[in-house]
Amino acid sequence: MQGEEMREIGKYRGIRRQDDKIVYGYFLINPNGPCIYDPEIGDMPVIPETVGENTGLKDCKRTEEYPEGQEIYGSIPINGKISKGGDKVKASIYQGEEEQVLSVYYEDGAFWIDYKDSESDRVPVGCFVGSIEIICNIHEDKP
Repeated sequence: MQGEEMREIGKYRGIRRQDDKIVYGYFLINPNGPCIYDPEIGDMPVIPETVGENTGLKDCKRTEEYPEGQEIYGSIPINGKISKGGDKVKASIYQGEEEQVLSVYYEDGAFWIDYKDSESDRVPVGCFVGSIEIICNIHEDKP
């Protein structure tokens, strides 16, 4: 359909163990632990807590570096624990509510955003298309 983008399946990011660099590619767990795989480089062992999956969405902020918006990543479960690889975003869950700093994560088959310490208020991240803004890359703790 015109104007719609396809979601890139299997795109992940994490911090590479050997040099603390953020790397992108496919996610897999091999005998050496969690890895990001790039066909040109191979397996890159990563710190499990830093792995995030591309949600297929981009934020609303346009810059010279990101003319179509920055890709939004969500935390994912790895070996029964949720990683901390998701982005911090600025959005409001309820109409007319002041924007809050929220976290993006994957659970129950979908990407969600919710208040950090709330178990009851969560909304699928797709409901915020065009109005969500990444304020912090969780790994760099800076915009």
